[in-house]
Amino acid sequence: MPDDQPGNPTITPSGHAPGEVVLPLVRALESIRRRAWLLLLVAAICTILGFVIATVTGLGIADYYLRTPPTLRIAILVAGLIGLYSLLRARVIPALRFHPALTEVALRVERTPQGKKAGLDGLLASGLELATPSPFAVDRDRSDKAVRRAAAAFTAAPSAFDILSPRRTLLAVAMAVVLALPAMGLSVWRPHYAAIALERIFTPWTSAAWPKRTQLADLTGITVHSSRASIPIRAIVQHEMKSTPDVWVRFRTVAGGVASSWRSELLTAQGRREHSPDAKTHGDLVERLIEADADASPAFDAHEVVVEYRLQSIDDQSAVTRVRLVDPPLIVRAEVEVVAPSYVPADAGQGASGFVSGTEKLSEGVAVAS
Repeated sequence: MPDDQPGNPTITPSGHAPGEVVLPLVRALESIRRRAWLLLLVAAICTILGFVIATVTGLGIADYYLRTPPTLRIAILVAGLIGLYSLLRARVIPALRFHPALTEVALRVERTPQGKKAGLDGLLASGLELATPSPFAVDRDRSDKAVRRAAAAFTAAPSAFDILSPRRTLLAVAMAVVLALPAMGLSVWRPHYAAIALERIFTPWTSAAWPKRTQLADLTGITVHSSRASIPIRAIVQHEMKSTPDVWVRFRTVAGGVASSWRSELLTAQGRREHSPDAKTHGDLVERLIEADADASPAFDAHEVVVEYRLQSIDDQSAVTRVRLVDPPLIVRAEVEVVAPSYVPADAGQGASGFVSGTEKLSEGVAVAS
């Protein structure tokens, strides 16, 4: 139908509505889109943050008990960084790129219960489309009326602005807070330990180390001992545990440069506490008798024999201590001089029951009569 024929509506190459009608509608939809973007981003960040906090807390506790080596901690750190990158790529980057067209936002508003109740179903998106420039010819009067109806219905239904449910985001925030509570509690309770855990997890190549749960002090104090007697090993262990932790003595015998294999014996708690000689350590007393390995070398009797030992607990050990074994002194020759007292007659030495005067050489099996 020709454009200038009477009775026909005016056709324009692009439909449009007055700015005062269109702009509020566009701004409202843009506001909804911004809120959706923010909710998605916060939910993604909180989800990843909670996962990271829980993982770091678990790794710190496990490392405290296991005292993992640097190589294992480096491998865990690399695996964790790869996992974090995957999470960022899967959750955060899509949230950052979230930018749907306003028409899609309008369609989403129409499908909500609030939009249907306000009569926006099939009206808001079409009105928004008619308000935007189009290469096709449209009826300007009808498009203006449609836009005005859509804007009026949308404005009259303020609940339509609440189509975005923050439940998912609030749940992610709550989970992040719950997962962070143990970490916060441990940090307040043991801030020094928390700092060590973070350093060992995120910089595993450094020399950060946990404080020892036990501290040993050697009370043996022997450097030379008889080769025919057991060596008494004494130590004290300082700790904060409910019962005395296990303390082991590892020892070996070295004879003529030939060493036996290491052996271990568990020290026995004595039920009392003592101080170390330097008064730096105060703890439970533990003791054990150990026997030197006489068969460490076939030349046991011809060379110097040394017992090497060190004390060990769950996370502490002493330096190696050397005890030289020597044969105890033996009586190989002895003489005794018996002098009779003054009240004994001079001839009392005659007879089996008398005193023996003079000097006698003593040897095995020889006794002096009395």
